[in-house]
Amino acid sequence: MIDLLKEIRKKDKNAVSVLYTRYGKNLYGYAISKWKLNEDEAWDLIYKTLYKVLEVIDRYKFEEEKK
Repeated sequence: MIDLLKEIRKKDKNAVSVLYTRYGKNLYGYAISKWKLNEDEAWDLIYKTLYKVLEVIDRYKFEEEKK
């Protein structure tokens, strides 16, 4: 995960793709089951969330994947 964060900070497109692949479906399932969003709303929220992560990632230091 730490290597992935380094690549994301470099704005590597492959790393962004890995971020989406690794977490997108989990976020989608959570949005559908917990928040009762429809498919379009869920994907919209996921894309906005991932873009926000990319926007603010330089402000944070992650010690482990759980955090």
